[in-house]
Amino acid sequence: MAVSAIGGGLHFATERTAVWLRGSFTMQFTKSLRPRIQSGELTTSVRIWKRPHVKVGGRYVLPPGEVEVTSIEAIPRDVLNDEIARESGFENLSSLLETAQHGRGETVFVVKFIYHA
Repeated sequence: MAVSAIGGGLHFATERTAVWLRGSFTMQFTKSLRPRIQSGELTTSVRIWKRPHVKVGGRYVLPPGEVEVTSIEAIPRDVLNDEIARESGFENLSSLLETAQHGRGETVFVVKFIYHA
């Protein structure tokens, strides 16, 4: 694992995950989605959290570059559908929920971002 201090936070990189820690803000992506994020094909992520873990304008390391959050919006859970799942890189809503639903969070957030190489 590589650990470095960057801009007042810590960056941890392993084969499985890339995490940027600044206070309690982190953003992780499933390994299978990373190439599509890095190519710019995917610009949306659905997260189910108690509260937002990222902020608009925040930059989070995803080697060799970083993801910049451009918007975050809380939406009702019943609005989630297969179309939103596909926008965020999953085949269907069931696949999305398997990844997005962990922990005790109940609020659905749609996070939009751009990747900077």
